[in-house]
Amino acid sequence: KEYKVLDADGNVVIDWTDYAAEGVKIENNNYTVVFRGTDAAHNSSETSYKVDNIDKTPATLVISGNPDQLTSLDVTLTATATDAHGATIFYSFDNINWIAYSGEVVVDSNRSVFFKAIDAAGNVSVITPVKVDQIDKTGPAAPIVSADTTAPAQTVTVSAVFAADAATIYYSTDGINWTPYTADSAEVTYDAATRTLSVTVDSNKTVYFKSADALGNESVTGSWNVTNVDRTAPTIHVTGNAVDWTNQDVILTVTNGEGLDVFYTVTYADGTTREGVGADGGKLSVSANATVEFTSKDAAGNTATYTENITFIDKTAPVMTISGDTTTVTAGNVELTVGVMDNVDAANVKVYYSFDNISWELYDATGKVIVDKNTMVYFKAVDKLGNESFKVVEVGNIDKVAPEAPVASADKTNATNGNVTVSATFSEDSVKQEYSLDGKTWNAYTEGVVFEANGSI
Repeated sequence: KEYKVLDADGNVVIDWTDYAAEGVKIENNNYTVVFRGTDAAHNSSETSYKVDNIDKTPATLVISGNPDQLTSLDVTLTATATDAHGATIFYSFDNINWIAYSGEVVVDSNRSVFFKAIDAAGNVSVITPVKVDQIDKTGPAAPIVSADTTAPAQTVTVSAVFAADAATIYYSTDGINWTPYTADSAEVTYDAATRTLSVTVDSNKTVYFKSADALGNESVTGSWNVTNVDRTAPTIHVTGNAVDWTNQDVILTVTNGEGLDVFYTVTYADGTTREGVGADGGKLSVSANATVEFTSKDAAGNTATYTENITFIDKTAPVMTISGDTTTVTAGNVELTVGVMDNVDAANVKVYYSFDNISWELYDATGKVIVDKNTMVYFKAVDKLGNESFKVVEVGNIDKVAPEAPVASADKTNATNGNVTVSATFSEDSVKQEYSLDGKTWNAYTEGVVFEANGSI
């Protein structure tokens, strides 16, 4: 009983050797064992057995899917084992506890994953570590948000400073619908140097900000609740204006309910103006009809204006027109009549007259004031508001006293056979000088009258 061992190429590795009952141990694949049996007559026979099931080579592992660039996604690793007789793959996150590989390994954070394969022959491959280090699921830091003012204002600008790794920045006014910044506008501006996005709002609301890095990881949202926008102008209330005619100053009370100063401009009918400022609830005295413009501005800059027209002040006394001939000398009475004009109601103006400025008589508008001697006549007119005018008329043209009798004289008083000229001397107030030879027919006297015969003149 003998055997010999041939290698894969047929070379003798072990020459004929007595065969032991425990068999021949072959450690190399594709070796052939030749057995030979020889009897006592030296007859022999041979048989061979090729060993082709020895596998001492572990499977080869190939791991794919590990990215070489940053990603915000989970990493999926795929393992492939190459072995002539097949192999089972295992993976581990700690190189201690092993899990049977079932198709892929999903890695959600940066870490090492270990792989090994055990083939059908029990050969264990070299452990292959895979370091996953390109996962980035961390968003930029939350934006730092502030407002340009917390005082009352018509608009408020809310600004957010973003992290350096913010690739896309967003803003929202409801926290639901987000707008990526693309370009400046009237309401939105961006300062690249300071990475500051500013949003201007004109109503009270919350402004939200967030950003995303180049991988799409979003930051925590930052916000600012705007509560100080005030676009409502104050309301100016004015009371105290006259609703009927008066000859008193009008006292206006002005309020706005917010404790704000009230500026005013009073423009009178003649174009003159008066300006000033009063407190909320203050009073303004106006002495004549005018247009008053009030203005109040609140802390936010909202301006209210209000115009009050004062039209019922009448401090103008009635105007009297007195008619009558007070210049032509007359021996009769002088008749005076009075006409009245008034801003409000001329028909209700009462006119009085007096000859001594003490005792007054009511003038009858349908009649006349009869003056029978030279005197001062006083008139006053009072309208229904009490405005009073005064006027004095001097009557000095009444002359009811005859001139002194003229003094007659003759140029000759002794008996004469010549003519006699009779002359007259008249008083200075004589405006008409006449003579008569019969007491009936009067002739204008200009010079002495010549008598050629005795007679009377």
